[in-house]
Amino acid sequence: MPVITADLVIDRAYVYVTTDWADIPAVTCIKVERVRSDTGTRTPLRAYIAPCQELGECLTLSHSQAVFFDTEAPLDVQFHYEASDCSGVITTVSIGDLITLPSDGLMRLKDPVRPCNDIVVQISKLSGCTPPAQGVFFLEMQEESYPENSFALLSSNAKYPVVISQRRRSVGSQLVLASRTFLDRDAVLTINEPGSPLLFQAPINYGIPDRYMSVGTVGVQRGLPDHRYQPRLIGMPHIEVARPVGTTQGICGSRFADLCDTYATWADVTAANLTTIDLIRGEASQPGLDFRDWIDVETGFADWAAVKAGGRTWRQLREGL
Repeated sequence: MPVITADLVIDRAYVYVTTDWADIPAVTCIKVERVRSDTGTRTPLRAYIAPCQELGECLTLSHSQAVFFDTEAPLDVQFHYEASDCSGVITTVSIGDLITLPSDGLMRLKDPVRPCNDIVVQISKLSGCTPPAQGVFFLEMQEESYPENSFALLSSNAKYPVVISQRRRSVGSQLVLASRTFLDRDAVLTINEPGSPLLFQAPINYGIPDRYMSVGTVGVQRGLPDHRYQPRLIGMPHIEVARPVGTTQGICGSRFADLCDTYATWADVTAANLTTIDLIRGEASQPGLDFRDWIDVETGFADWAAVKAGGRTWRQLREGL
């Protein structure tokens, strides 16, 4: 039977999924589906290296192996993965263990096909004596509307109209975010720039199901007349749309652009001792692009006593405060 392994990457809110079909060499093209335990919904993972069908849901095996990045996995609910043959030679399914990707009390704004643009949305306010140094923050999901898709015919000599009813249209609302710095504002504008549907995810206790959104005109408001005051309010009016189909670009660090930005020559890549699997998993990116890594901590503090003396929480330490 094929083997499926899944590694959670919690800080980036995705799952690294690998499959091995060495025991069935006739299979050359496979698909992996995510199956939610609560609803039974089956969602195919996106291929991004060598898709073997038009929809981008099937991946060509390399040395009997395939790698997927599930950047759209739901938060705080159980699910598992199933792999099957796409080539029609043989049908085999392998079921992995139940998995839960924790939200860690954070929301996420994601681009399903450009995951390197994904944004962590913190649940916090910009008020207080010590405002956060950086980040994008959730303010509200405004009133949600569900437009009608029906109409009434006013028949002659009839007291009541005749209603031609159809299924109600999808929800529309406006997501309001706050950005702390100009860089945070630009990150929100960057993820919106392609214009393709985005995915918004929130912890389950907020009552906002995962929502694929087609975003309209994005508005950016200044907090003060002084333009140098960096916080901004960003409004994203949207309607809910179906999950887009197709392939995806790689995560940060797995794209050729990341490799070229980090290493000037192939000799530098060789010196870094990166394997092909390292490159696929995104190890070509510089560490600490979003948060401080352990090397930064060791550089900034003499010992653990110095870390504890600073009175920082784990999140503050991670965010470089």
